[in-house]
Amino acid sequence: MAFDGSAIPASVSDFVMADWPGGSEYQRWAAWDAARTAWAEANLPNGVASLPIEMRERFPAPDQPWSEVAHTI
Repeated sequence: MAFDGSAIPASVSDFVMADWPGGSEYQRWAAWDAARTAWAEANLPNGVASLPIEMRERFPAPDQPWSEVAHTI
């Protein structure tokens, strides 16, 4: 089944930093990515795999600050 992406809401298709308050750029992006993934899994026939590839290329993950990962090593 082909999916053209026209039904994807803007909150899923576009990452706007101001819409995700608090935390580092990475934490904001990760929150958006989690919401986008949850929406896709609930609403698209093949989940995240149905999202247009250019969407993933347009909003790559920013670098995560060392201060957020140092304690996990």
